[in-house]
Amino acid sequence: MWLPGPAAIGSSPTDTDDERLQKRLLIASTLMMASLAVVWGGLYLGFGEPVAASIPLVYAVASFASLAVFARVRGYALFRASQLVLSLLLPFLLMLALGGFVASSAVVLWSLTCPLGALVFAGRRTATGWFVAYVGLVILAAFIAPGLDSDLPDSFVTTFFVLNLTGVSVVAFVLLQYFVGERDLALTVLDRERRWIRDAFSSYISPNLVRHLIEHPDELRLGGERRDCTFVLSDLAGFTELVERVDPERVVKLLERPWSGLPTGLTVESASGEGDAGLSYLGIAVQSIVAEARLLAQPVSFELVSTAHAEGIEDRMTMSPLAARRLSEMVELARLVVATELVVSAQAVELRGSAPLGNGTREILASVRERYPFLENGDLAANDLDPVVDLVASGRL
Repeated sequence: MWLPGPAAIGSSPTDTDDERLQKRLLIASTLMMASLAVVWGGLYLGFGEPVAASIPLVYAVASFASLAVFARVRGYALFRASQLVLSLLLPFLLMLALGGFVASSAVVLWSLTCPLGALVFAGRRTATGWFVAYVGLVILAAFIAPGLDSDLPDSFVTTFFVLNLTGVSVVAFVLLQYFVGERDLALTVLDRERRWIRDAFSSYISPNLVRHLIEHPDELRLGGERRDCTFVLSDLAGFTELVERVDPERVVKLLERPWSGLPTGLTVESASGEGDAGLSYLGIAVQSIVAEARLLAQPVSFELVSTAHAEGIEDRMTMSPLAARRLSEMVELARLVVATELVVSAQAVELRGSAPLGNGTREILASVRERYPFLENGDLAANDLDPVVDLVASGRL
């Protein structure tokens, strides 16, 4: 006849991992405590204490019987309750049978395994009730225990003092280690989940919403949810009409400008909180330069057939010099654009003034400042960019 192994007793295919672990732990502790109870009962019986010996032996028989019932009917709640009751009452009764705290070697300490086990198998709320019952039994024992000397040898009483204190201490330490391990595992899983949320969403949604999801991960679920919400919509003056007329790239740049934290014109704001035009004119100039460069980039003919003939020989003229001249002009315009960008970037970097600059960037900024000064509020922007253009042409950058 096939008999299930200890790990399979009372198991069900519908059990969760946590329920399966709790059942295995309770079965293992029941088998261990029942086996020790047989040894305890044999020792008491061998030293002439049949009444005291009957209590751990009854505990062993009752534990094995409840385990057999659990294997047959799979009533985990009943099995758990029976083990908690047995572990609470029988050490107390054994103490009374032996004559009190000292004569029983403080065997009532084993009743503490009842609330400790309830913490693991039933939760904190249930364990609190069992702990109150344990404290009540200890206080009751102080009044009703006869405090008589037993016939057990002093060496036997001392040995069982050591065994009882050590055994209960081991159980308490193992359970505490288990809870600490579960807490550390839960914190590790929670930290990993928070890091995943932060890495997955920080590039797409606002930091405030990311923090909310980290604090409330249960709200992160596929499909979302339907809610009645109230929204306040605002718009920049004339912005809607502008969006309808310009390219998306330009819209992004326009959206970023009001919240860049830099003043209009890249000048230091006055006491009124307003800045002047500053370097704004350079933006208009760059647009004109780029438009001119686009015109110069138009293709030219490679050659042109002459309408005049000398001695019947057809002459052809190449347009390469024109193309070369256009290319030279476009290079000059490109240098002017780069010089303008350097001046604007230097102004923005010094206004921002937060992040430290690298060695190369710091040298470029110093070179630009030698040729174009920082623009204070109310200063007129210098019209001469030639020194910066010469810097670009020199190849020093």
